[in-house]
Order: sequence, then C-alpha cells, then structure tokens
Amino acid sequence: MSLQDKYSSVVSAAQTAGISDLKVQEQDGILYISGTTSSNAGKDAVWNALGAIDATYSASDINIDVQVAGLAAGTSLTVDTESYNLNSTQEA
Repeated sequence: MSLQDKYSSVVSAAQTAGISDLKVQEQDGILYISGTTSSNAGKDAVWNALGAIDATYSASDINIDVQVAGLAAGTSLTVDTESYNLNSTQEA
C-alpha cells in the first residue's frame, strides 16, 4: 500500500476544504502535503482527517504543512490543551 493510499482521506479532506496550491508528494518514505487556506476550518479539516487515522498524531510517514493565509507575523493566537502542563517542567 502506498502512502497516498494510506492517507487518501487526508488528501481528500484537503481537496474538499479547498486548500489552494495543494501539493502532495511522496519522498523518502514520507508523504508531504502542503498548501494554503483562508480559514482555520480548512486547516482543521486536514488535521481532523489525519486524527481519524492516527489519533495520537505520532505518524512519522506524513508531514502536513497547511498555512492559513492572512495572518500577519506576530499575530496573537490561543492554544487550547487538554492538560495544563504545556511547556512545563517537572521537579524530581
């Protein structure tokens, strides 16, 4: 099974979401998917499709680079997590 077959639902989600400049390339055992969208919904659709295949997002044979156009450098964003220890250190 090729990587494009394995991740066909991710590619399909990118196409359905209207990702522009969509590039899908398999190289050195990694499937690269890249493009641009005008909304977070488009980007989320691609990542949600990957999550349906790999719920931990730990696959090392796919690289997704979908950029949201229109965000200026330095734009403040919010990161929501399921736990509170994002970037924290644990004491021994």
